[in-house]
Amino acid sequence: MLPEMLPGQRIWNCTRNRIVAYCLQKRGFNVIPWCSQEDFDWCFDGLPEKSSIAISSNGCLSTPYGRKTLLIGVEELQRQKSPFKIIICGRSLAELEKYDNIMYYPSFSQRMDERIKNGK
Repeated sequence: MLPEMLPGQRIWNCTRNRIVAYCLQKRGFNVIPWCSQEDFDWCFDGLPEKSSIAISSNGCLSTPYGRKTLLIGVEELQRQKSPFKIIICGRSLAELEKYDNIMYYPSFSQRMDERIKNGK
């Protein structure tokens, strides 16, 4: 979801995200939706506490605003859900080194870049 969307669009897209997540979870996948800062009072509703939660930094780090929103979102996720682990698909962020429950998984483009760099 994009922060410049109107509130109704964000709610609708979060709803669609949860519908897709439900369908994938029924097939054995674990999917967690992500929303914008203005939606923190409701967007974490229904997410498990003290469990592992995966998010993506895809598209969040290209602007200072996106980076800030991602960092604030991770802090709010920590506060509201006390996750056992947060798995971030994407680049590591120095600002999140203060947390001991964050692990990183390289994105598709990071894995492809690594393969090209290694000549594979």
